[in-house]
Amino acid sequence: MRRHQGVILCWCVPIVLTGLVSVVSDGATAEFPVTPEERSVDPDELSPVSIGEDWGFADRMGRLVIEPNFGEAYDFTEGLAAVEAGPRGWGYIDVTGAYVIQPQYADAHPFSESLAGVRFGDWKTGKWGFVDRTGALVIDTQFSEVGDFSEGLAVVKSGGKYGFVDKTGEFRILPRLDYACDFADGRAKARQGSKWGYIDSTGSFVIAPQSDFEQDFSGGFGAVKLQGKWGYVRRDGQHVIKCDFDAAYQFSEGLAAVRKFRKWGFIDTSGNYAIPPRFDVVRPFSDSLAAVNVGAQTYKDAGYNGGKWGFIDHKGRLVLEPMFDEVGDFDKGLASVFLNGKSGVVDKTGRFFPVPKR
Repeated sequence: MRRHQGVILCWCVPIVLTGLVSVVSDGATAEFPVTPEERSVDPDELSPVSIGEDWGFADRMGRLVIEPNFGEAYDFTEGLAAVEAGPRGWGYIDVTGAYVIQPQYADAHPFSESLAGVRFGDWKTGKWGFVDRTGALVIDTQFSEVGDFSEGLAVVKSGGKYGFVDKTGEFRILPRLDYACDFADGRAKARQGSKWGYIDSTGSFVIAPQSDFEQDFSGGFGAVKLQGKWGYVRRDGQHVIKCDFDAAYQFSEGLAAVRKFRKWGFIDTSGNYAIPPRFDVVRPFSDSLAAVNVGAQTYKDAGYNGGKWGFIDHKGRLVLEPMFDEVGDFDKGLASVFLNGKSGVVDKTGRFFPVPKR
């Protein structure tokens, strides 16, 4: 999946796989298709899958549901998926693969809160607006960049500055910020000059710009970086967990992954270690389990290479031993994995289901 021009990007926890995303080289067999009787699937159960140079959609067990007829594709959101149809541009399909909104846009976002950002024109001079699920343009194309609607507002760039519009296209926060991200948990990250703070829905800085970097609020806490170290603040701006970590993720299921002396562990909302740092790389908790890597070569910027992935519970106990080459997060009892070069899914008992072949 590519990074779109004109998409407002904010740093977040890196995602290796979300759902099952399989890559099949030219000439190789792909996942077997779902029969027409099985086609009434939940769109949230589908993930983009690359077969050669084209994209289709597979279900959680790797079965091909929508044929690879697209140059690029996004995940389904709100029942529709943005797909690129070559020179015709971007449009939106439903779970059957039929176009609900015909290809016509130079670029497009997934739907969020019933609206999706779309662009007409090239990435340098083109403008973004928002369409509804019928394809009607409800906010005119007038912005050089847009984010997604979240908590009723969308961040947009206009006149070189960032502000927020409501679903009528009216500015609720005038474009005066040097950078801003989508709202999460009632707060949005925003930058003035070189420092980051958090604003509320009125545009007021409830946490003044003073951090080197920040993450979205989650579970009532925001991770902030001060003088090269990470800690956590509450929504009122009070520093509740000292900036003492080399890296930190958002809270998930009551725990946050933190890195110190090149090892990762998990802290609780009091800042105490619930799981002492002993892993080389980790991912946040999802569906009661967190992926952990043992044996990876790690770097100062938190990058890594190699190692094997397993899964732990909230007590830090290994539920699945480190054996996987790459993993996604558990969701509804399954996680996407690569094992010995084969893609598939694994359940919480460790049963591995390789991607079926035709």
